[in-house]
Amino acid sequence: MKTTILGSLIGAFLLIVCGIAAAQTEIKVGIAGPLSGSSLSLGETQEVGAQKAFNHLNDRDGLLGKEIVVISVDDACELRQAEAVAKQLVSEGVVFVVGHVCSACSIPVSKIYEKAGIIMISPASTNPKVTDEGGPYETALQYQAVLHRR
Repeated sequence: MKTTILGSLIGAFLLIVCGIAAAQTEIKVGIAGPLSGSSLSLGETQEVGAQKAFNHLNDRDGLLGKEIVVISVDDACELRQAEAVAKQLVSEGVVFVVGHVCSACSIPVSKIYEKAGIIMISPASTNPKVTDEGGPYETALQYQAVLHRR
């Protein structure tokens, strides 16, 4: 269920940014999170979920007939590394980023993505500043799955 919801959200956001990738045969997206360090388990969970959603879309002929190419990067939940991988994703031409997991990284890198016109959706950042500090195009979004226990 969570994968379907995340896949739907990712699909909707990718449709929004598809105009950027209209002349391309593939659509590049990024997954940015801690794939090392003390927050490794959060990053791995995000990576598996996002990758499943993108695979789901690709299994159905991609997005608007274009293959979604995933570029996964490790920010280790460290500010300097997060800024470096955000700049890497921008230079590689991604149009959408799932991540970052840690609010301390999401807040500053959202400005890098905003300047490049890239939408970022964070599945785990909880600090309200992640969305409160957005500029005129508000490119940083938060997605939080709420689990109910019976």
